[in-house]
Amino acid sequence: MVMTSLRPLSLTKTHIILIGKIFVLCRLEKQQKHNCQLTPVSPFQNKMTEKPTKNPQVVDPEGIIMASSGASKASMSYVEVPNPTISKSKDDEEAAKKAAFLGEGHLGKTIWKLTWPDFIGKVVQALYVMIDAIYIGNMAGNNQQEKSLSLAACTLAMPVDQLFHIALGLLVGVGTSACYGQNLGRKDFKTAKKIIGNMYIMCIIIGVCYPLIMYWFVDDVLMLAGASEADGTLKLAREYFLPLMFGMILMCLACCHNNSIRGEGNSVFSATCMLLGGILNIIMDPIMIRATGNSVKGAAYATMFGNCLTSIMGMCYFFGRKGAVVLELKDFKPDIKIMFTILNIGVSGLISTASSSIVSIIMNNLLLKYASYNYNSLQVTEILAVVGACGKFSFFCFMPMLSLSHGCLPIYSYCYGAKNFTRFINTIKIHFISEILLGGALTVLGATCGQYLARMFSSSIFFKNIFAEALRYVTSGLVFNAFTMTIFPPLQATGRGIPSALILFFKQLVFLLAFAQIFCMTLHDWWGNMYAYPLAEICGAFISLGAFFLYKKVFYGKKE
Repeated sequence: MVMTSLRPLSLTKTHIILIGKIFVLCRLEKQQKHNCQLTPVSPFQNKMTEKPTKNPQVVDPEGIIMASSGASKASMSYVEVPNPTISKSKDDEEAAKKAAFLGEGHLGKTIWKLTWPDFIGKVVQALYVMIDAIYIGNMAGNNQQEKSLSLAACTLAMPVDQLFHIALGLLVGVGTSACYGQNLGRKDFKTAKKIIGNMYIMCIIIGVCYPLIMYWFVDDVLMLAGASEADGTLKLAREYFLPLMFGMILMCLACCHNNSIRGEGNSVFSATCMLLGGILNIIMDPIMIRATGNSVKGAAYATMFGNCLTSIMGMCYFFGRKGAVVLELKDFKPDIKIMFTILNIGVSGLISTASSSIVSIIMNNLLLKYASYNYNSLQVTEILAVVGACGKFSFFCFMPMLSLSHGCLPIYSYCYGAKNFTRFINTIKIHFISEILLGGALTVLGATCGQYLARMFSSSIFFKNIFAEALRYVTSGLVFNAFTMTIFPPLQATGRGIPSALILFFKQLVFLLAFAQIFCMTLHDWWGNMYAYPLAEICGAFISLGAFFLYKKVFYGKKE
């Protein structure tokens, strides 16, 4: 009798345990969708605990907290266990802290914090571009005619250098900066690390493949830019260009490091890299020019030294665990989707630099065609030197405005990723006012200091007479450039790389070349090139305003 009475009781208990286990498994599967998984514990398991809580709490899937002694759900108690799939590592927490200031704090101070180091670095960069020209114009040759010829050759080679070397570096660098900042804003540190890893892969591919292909077309490209065997500029332009071509990987890494480090908000280190690289370039310029027998290739070697230092410092930053993310070996696995996203956004940097270079090449050819002197005369060489010197000074003026845009780009990217659109719009307002003031100041500088600057580049009387007037035209439209400088960073930050690129393309290529061609053909004078600059800036301001109103809903967060 005892055995028959105990048998049904044993079966019932077994069934209860099995049902409890099935229920536990179902609940576990359901809770995987939540940020915190709840581990059910059966009443039988509760009895096994040494010190049960006095009034244990039960958390149901809907988030309601109930006492275990309460309703029917209290027959099962739940222990809160962190979900390992979403738990944050210490590295991620550190990354969040480092980038948090982009979305918090006083906006004006944050913009200044990001801008001033980059401003100093870019001013030094612009200075060494000017100093390159000064050293070449005063040292690269045994007499004044040879020195002017060297400066003219570099004037013809510089656009080609920008078209291929700097443009390809910015293609990867600008895209990396925007993508990196967006993912830091979203707290997606896993993707952020992959972006940096793929940046290095793309730099290596460009640095290896480009020189192998370009080597066979160097003379053709330089002749297309206006260099000639007859006047001796082709040989000198080739000597300047070849070292830069073989050092392409250094230029690419330098551009990418500067942009990506600034993209996480560490503009101080980014500027330090540019600053030290620029200072080394300036120091090495006279040394290398003298070491190569007063040759222009010495200036190219000096540039390579500067790029090498900047690249090494950037690698120490990312591989030395100083950045917002800590790179691992798996982050260097090629990801086509990430590469395409980087290129899609970075195309604006490519088109901006490439269009500027194409403009310089075409306008140099217009100059040679419409100059009222013999093609191979000393006067034409002097005019080329003037145009090159004006271009270098306008680059110097352009750098502070670009630096302000680069300083605001990390804020735009972070706020867009974090959906903080109020701060996004306020950044646009402060950015625009600052660009207007800066552009106005630089316009006044170009209009009043031309005579003093001419003495730095050359001692030629002919050079001095036309430099000051040419510089006034080139810098007169910088105040209107504020519109373009304000609109393209938010477009890049929101992933609109193509519209951003089109604005720069139309302003720097279509409008400028169209006006230059019209004026040169109408006046039959190379001065038509100079008259085109302010009109192109005004047209660029109008299309920038149109782009703002077209994407206004995106900037205000009303449309993704």
